[in-house]
Amino acid sequence: MKTTTIRMLGKGLTALCLVLWSFAGFSQTAVLYTVTNFVQTGPNAFTYDVMMTNTGTTSIAVRGYSWGLNTAIGIGNGGLITETFISRDASLDAAGIPAPSTLTTLQTGTCASAYHLRFTTNNTAGTGAPLVIGVPLRLGTVQVQTSAASFPQNFNPFTQCSTFTPIQVSALAGKTACVATCTINGNSSAVSSVTGLSAIMTPNPAGASPFILNPPAACVPVITNVSATACDTYTWAAPTGNGNTYTLSGTYAKAVPQSGNPTCFDTTYLHLTINNSSSTSLTASACDSYTWVANGVTYTTSGTYTFTSLNASGCVNTATLNLTINHSSTTSSTQVACDTYTWAANGVTYT
Repeated sequence: MKTTTIRMLGKGLTALCLVLWSFAGFSQTAVLYTVTNFVQTGPNAFTYDVMMTNTGTTSIAVRGYSWGLNTAIGIGNGGLITETFISRDASLDAAGIPAPSTLTTLQTGTCASAYHLRFTTNNTAGTGAPLVIGVPLRLGTVQVQTSAASFPQNFNPFTQCSTFTPIQVSALAGKTACVATCTINGNSSAVSSVTGLSAIMTPNPAGASPFILNPPAACVPVITNVSATACDTYTWAAPTGNGNTYTLSGTYAKAVPQSGNPTCFDTTYLHLTINNSSSTSLTASACDSYTWVANGVTYTTSGTYTFTSLNASGCVNTATLNLTINHSSTTSSTQVACDTYTWAANGVTYT
């Protein structure tokens, strides 16, 4: 039984991985490769699946396959990239297709620090694994890992560099292309021509929502409210506050970026009430002594006196007394009179 090997000749980043054969007297045959199911399994590792689907109406059996992927610059984040085969559909093992092998190589030139990821199997001598129409066959689940502690943050691992599309779409020196070796209808002599083979990666690395490594965490801001009341001034002390001193009532805020997610901010709001101190002043004059009702103290000397208490807001009220004390005086006179004496001081006549 003869086989035919189909090589990937597609265009662009997201062209369908489609194999077309034309037959005299047979239906068209089409095969779709899909690189999909990207899952980040740790800060420095992710997995993906490669699927093959018979999208035509012709009976096909897979005898061997390969693919190559081209990564973005800097994917290793200073470490080395390795690729490890994990598993595949059991029908491929049952068909005797040898276990796949992987190889990673660094790109050169303008794409240095980008990698070419190779994945290949040898062809089985048997009839191959049936590729049921419309049912994806998982050619392999593969893990990609960097020896660094993590991949770069918020990183698209398959951003295209230069002419190296994310899926290798042509056979080049040092590159492994998408290849399928198949038995068609059990008789490869029915094949008259190969019209194309290309590939699709989903999600599209050039699309609006590509697979992203170490994306920023969802922003869930933490809102904290605190209240304070003070007289005249209030200093909002760190670390909770911002260290500013306020003299007016109001609501003030301090925003702090979250650890590990610097674009997301936690905010503390200070709801502040400032009450003001007060003062009163009294001017008084008295003879000899004066008792100040504010504090109950009796003064006998002129002067300025103060007394502090709390006002209705609980803040200091300072009362000031400006006091003048006038003193009493005495005089004495000796008089001698016959029969009566009228004292000029009070007009009284004494006998």
